[in-house]
Amino acid sequence: MGTQISRIAPWQATKVFTIMYFIIGAAFATPMLLLTLIAGPQVGAEETNNLGIWFYIAMPFLYAIMGLILIPISCWLYNMIAKYVGGIEFTLQEKSDT
Repeated sequence: MGTQISRIAPWQATKVFTIMYFIIGAAFATPMLLLTLIAGPQVGAEETNNLGIWFYIAMPFLYAIMGLILIPISCWLYNMIAKYVGGIEFTLQEKSDT
């Protein structure tokens, strides 16, 4: 038997996805930041470009801010579309205790 998600609560979804976006941003930014720090200034460069380092530090926050803006808009669009075409269908199954 299928079940449909007829509405998504925008604020609750925003809280969850903003934290997820921050974690994803940190997961991508951390190795890039480490590589930037390990590589150091390029040969022949007179000064180090700190913009790259600050970008990698800010990246998780930028991801979270974008989630904070885009997720409520996405939930609103989903809720409007779901009224006319139905929500996403999924199947629930009882878990057996074994």
